[in-house]
Amino acid sequence: GSRTEENEHAALEKLRAWLATQNLTPRGEPLFAYYDPPWTPVFLRRNEVLILLQTQTPRAGEGPRGVAETEFPYA
Repeated sequence: GSRTEENEHAALEKLRAWLATQNLTPRGEPLFAYYDPPWTPVFLRRNEVLILLQTQTPRAGEGPRGVAETEFPYA
């Protein structure tokens, strides 16, 4: 869709709701990715919301022992 604050907010809320259902914890601020040039028709545009996650690393036979941060390779 088009790049508006309203669309960004809606996409971010949808992602956060899905993360909650998956028991995933976001970390930091979201990054909005827009891949297409401005002359691409709105209905063909590809946009994404990217957000870092905190993940639990369990020991064998034990519960979580700490947090391992996942980083974007191109940050």
